[in-house]
Amino acid sequence: KAHAKGINNVSFQYGDCRSFQYFKKVQVVICLYDVIGSFVDENDNIKIIKNIANALESGGIAIISVMNYELTRSIAKHMFKFSENPNAILNLPTSGIMENTGNVFDPDYYFIDEDTEIVYRKERFDQGNNLPVELIVRDKRYTMEEITLLCERNGLHVEFSRFVNAGDWKSGYEATNKSAKEILLKCIKI
Repeated sequence: KAHAKGINNVSFQYGDCRSFQYFKKVQVVICLYDVIGSFVDENDNIKIIKNIANALESGGIAIISVMNYELTRSIAKHMFKFSENPNAILNLPTSGIMENTGNVFDPDYYFIDEDTEIVYRKERFDQGNNLPVELIVRDKRYTMEEITLLCERNGLHVEFSRFVNAGDWKSGYEATNKSAKEILLKCIKI
């Protein structure tokens, strides 16, 4: 599609963001929304950040966003301890949020594990050619301090950060403002 539109000075590569090997260093990496945090194992999220740093030339820029845990926690209606009551997630109401609205911050449809701070949702997927499927979706969300430390410890200096909402990158919000769904960071490769 890029070539059909006359955009010929770009190349596309496909791979796992935790281990993908770039053919050359780049000046900019963009990693938005919940790529970092899609994995509940923090080692996987660290691999993503290290891979971003590894892909950048010295002084290169990484634009990163993650989901805001402080907002998630402040509006949460359902807390539980998976270690004590794993069957609690069976009581999650099923939603079609991912297919319909994308509002994964609707507190009626998620539980937070108090021990791990992992967020659980039950999603139903109806679109497509397959039978409907219902899945338990887990994600890791971050505080500003957590994501800043993660970047700094793994080769990316955080030059700028703010709480934002997709499509409204210029406005900065307080951590628990209902519009502050993401944390946006501009990082420089050390």
